[in-house]
Amino acid sequence: MGNGRTLGKVLRAGRLAAGLTQDQVVAKVEAAGVGITRRQVYRIESDQVDPRLSVVSAIVRAIRLRRGRSGITLSDFIGPERRRRS
Repeated sequence: MGNGRTLGKVLRAGRLAAGLTQDQVVAKVEAAGVGITRRQVYRIESDQVDPRLSVVSAIVRAIRLRRGRSGITLSDFIGPERRRRS
């Protein structure tokens, strides 16, 4: 993704805009049936890992990330090669 926006930066900005802590995101993601830790959220937001699509999708839903609020959608980060693997 151009202009310096990475998946981690966008997810962190979305979380902060939603007024959520990393622990609150963990609770929401786990309630959706996806296992994650606060450390994993930190590593994702810091672009230290390439998370599974199911984890990214669960975080996006947890923070209610929408194009109107952030200018992006989940599909902006999923290239054609990842869409085929899903």
